[in-house]
Amino acid sequence: MKILLLNDNATLNHVGCQAVSDAIARRIGELGHTIVSRFFLGEVYRFRRSTPEEGVAAVLADEEICDQIGNVDVVICNGEGSIHHGAGTELLAVLGAAQRLGKPTLLFNTVFEETPGWESVLLQLLDFTVRDHRSLAYSKSLGVSARFVPDISLEAKYVLHKQISLAGKDVLTDWHPLRTDVEAIIRGYASERTATEKFYLPLHSRDTAEMWRSLPSMLSDCRVLLTARHHGAYMAALCGCPFVLLGSNTHKMEGILDMFPGLPFCRSRDDLPAAIEYAVANKALFTTFAHTMAAMLPLSHFERLGRGDTEPSAARELERLELDLAVKRSKVFSDTAMLVSQRSAEFFGSAAAVV
Repeated sequence: MKILLLNDNATLNHVGCQAVSDAIARRIGELGHTIVSRFFLGEVYRFRRSTPEEGVAAVLADEEICDQIGNVDVVICNGEGSIHHGAGTELLAVLGAAQRLGKPTLLFNTVFEETPGWESVLLQLLDFTVRDHRSLAYSKSLGVSARFVPDISLEAKYVLHKQISLAGKDVLTDWHPLRTDVEAIIRGYASERTATEKFYLPLHSRDTAEMWRSLPSMLSDCRVLLTARHHGAYMAALCGCPFVLLGSNTHKMEGILDMFPGLPFCRSRDDLPAAIEYAVANKALFTTFAHTMAAMLPLSHFERLGRGDTEPSAARELERLELDLAVKRSKVFSDTAMLVSQRSAEFFGSAAAVV
């Protein structure tokens, strides 16, 4: 089956986006399908509109993308962190146009929040999978059927090599720029003098993104992870390391808590010491969380596509992904381990300077 893929985020320097892109190509190849057209993050932004009528009309008026839709058997879209609070309508517009052109459409791995008015497109999807229970509840509130399937990053290919040792350290990730309250919590903890060494590991960073395959292994023996990143929690789930959740720009972090209510969630600076203490004292909880997530594999994002008519090959689709990426960017090779360690030292230096 020939596939057009929307919203591949491999061009974004984010650990989670790299893992998701790897997993998509890998699974599509294993099922014997071929991605013949791939649109990366932002490449269909010109079709963003406030209503389906306007958005679909804009896509149908674009001869180039209509030709690409006409050349495939199905159009699929990686929802990831894109469809919320009115954003991501350009993706829904392309799906709606594909439906008008008689193509099956699939929306998968989606966060879905506060984006009403597009039910006419969502109701015609071949399949709609969301990655948290709050997105599931929201879709149902609009009368749209969806399925919960965990984030597809669980199926990416990781390695055991540790490029940086985080053994025994408190690891702090970055946060969404809109959450200045979360920034204050993380920076505040960074500035505190503690018995445990701390390490700052931004997940939205070119250097960290280069070593994404190593992150679960690197986190496996840290003392605790403080993360306001959805994929930070998923990386922890892969290795069973204790972690504390903080809020993000959507309900995705609360959605993880809904899935596994015992996890520690920090909503204020005053909550943080108890949350860290709880996480460190209850490592078995995170081992159970890791086993629960692993038991959901293989994930069912693409089950409605069935088996393709080509020889199953993850390698083929990963090679195709790299060829598409080569057109979009030139890779910079550097000593990423040194740069990430240096950035951590600079972060704690700046935190100390403002105290």
